[in-house]
Amino acid sequence: MTQSVVMLLLLISATAILAREARAGSGPRWLDRLADDGAPAMLGVSAVFTLWVVWGSLDPLPIFHDEAAYLLQAQLFARGLAAAPSPPLPEFFEQAHVLVTPVLAPKYPPGFALAMVPGIWLGWPALIPLLLTGLSASLLFVLARRTAGPLVALLATVLWMMAPDNLRYRAAYFSELLSGAFWLLGWWALLRWRDSGRDRFLVAVAICAGCCAITRPLTALVYAAPIGVVVLAAVARQRRWRLLALPIVAGTLIVALLPLHNRLVTGSWRLSPYSLYTRLYLPFDVMGFGLRAGQPERELPPDLRQISEKFQAVHAGHTLGHLPATLVERAKAIEQGLSPAVPVMIGIFLLLGLAMARGPLVLGAVTALLLIVVHLLYAHTPDWTIYYLESLPVLAALASLGWSTCCHRLTEWRWSAGTAQGRNLHRIGMAAAVALLLWRFPAAMDQAASLHRANSFVTDPFHRALERVPAHSIVFVHYAGEHQAQFSLVANSPDPVQAPIWIVYDRGNDNERLLRLAPDRSPFRYLEAQRRIVPLSADPPNRNRP
Repeated sequence: MTQSVVMLLLLISATAILAREARAGSGPRWLDRLADDGAPAMLGVSAVFTLWVVWGSLDPLPIFHDEAAYLLQAQLFARGLAAAPSPPLPEFFEQAHVLVTPVLAPKYPPGFALAMVPGIWLGWPALIPLLLTGLSASLLFVLARRTAGPLVALLATVLWMMAPDNLRYRAAYFSELLSGAFWLLGWWALLRWRDSGRDRFLVAVAICAGCCAITRPLTALVYAAPIGVVVLAAVARQRRWRLLALPIVAGTLIVALLPLHNRLVTGSWRLSPYSLYTRLYLPFDVMGFGLRAGQPERELPPDLRQISEKFQAVHAGHTLGHLPATLVERAKAIEQGLSPAVPVMIGIFLLLGLAMARGPLVLGAVTALLLIVVHLLYAHTPDWTIYYLESLPVLAALASLGWSTCCHRLTEWRWSAGTAQGRNLHRIGMAAAVALLLWRFPAAMDQAASLHRANSFVTDPFHRALERVPAHSIVFVHYAGEHQAQFSLVANSPDPVQAPIWIVYDRGNDNERLLRLAPDRSPFRYLEAQRRIVPLSADPPNRNRP
């Protein structure tokens, strides 16, 4: 609360200091350039540079087990494969979010991994996430400028770029980066269709919704429902029902990739890899309330067992009676993910912006709120706010509109908002807010980069140790007792037979089965507690079993 008051006083002070310019009818002329065509591109490049600084590489290693699965899927697609043959003795190769039998394939829908393929071919896996961030920044500015004016657009884009959740989740391989870009691109196409009446823009809307569906199906439903209402209402007024034919065909063709992907991976058009993985490993991890009974069909290795135990507790606590508290906890986490320093102020500005929203921004607000409401059906920890990353641009725009409204009200104390002095004071107030955000930007980037490095404390020592392992080896991973399961180390190659190094579980005396299967591979053991790799014969066999 104290931080909120201090930040509010700083905003008022900065506005008051600059207000003298308004009396002379002058104002920050550089703001006029926000109407130029080059402004969205400049902000997009700035967003790419910001993310690159935080991430620190064009070839960063995955940290979370979700990222490792997405990267493996992209590597398979880059080879023209939806799945690889199951590795020998699959129980040694179990990897979070990855099927290891009857084939080797991640559980996720194909959209994000398909988009990452060009980066895999070029040897720059981070290329597509970086470009998606730049595209999202540009589209956010264009949409906010179109719906709320250039000043709100600038403030919204800067606020979005430095939001902790944005910096945290975008420096990673997560599918929300792609679905979020399609949200913005589809809204842009919808506006162009409304303004121009050209049918091709409606087809583009359908393509964006379809691409979102093969990336994050539940998020796509949330996105498509409000758009469908808007489009159907417009078509009904015009009585042009034939206009829907081509968009429906285009969207359906893209969504048809889902059953095709199912068939290529699971052998069934109707059984998705996600459903199969859930049945095999996490049968309780489904939509609904409370912990549902069910035992995994496969024996869980240590880290997957730890994941299972953690999320069973989360599901057990996710009940109808606890739903109001869950909503409050998640709302607070989302609010802090937008601006941790001043969450109370941001909340006030969000509510004010929501009250003042008109036209397309209302559609965005409804979609963002619907995303939060629908995810109430799913149990997750409040801090894992990545499920709401697509809504972050909308929240930034609403908060910026809320501050703009406050500036308008301040000008009316002295001048009419329509006078030159009133307009300039409003411009100065908005510029002061942008200046304060930019002043905090380096610290926000440094904090995000530090968090990224901190999250690498498990994976980085392991990969540095792997650099000293010769090719054609087996590394048996022996996890420390305090290992954090979200940073799993066991990982598969898109070619499990010919992979230079097999990274597998240390199963104690059971390791002999794998050694007999590959006698020409040199065996090593990674001791996570000591952060070093030793020859298997130099360390006593680990007798604990999964």
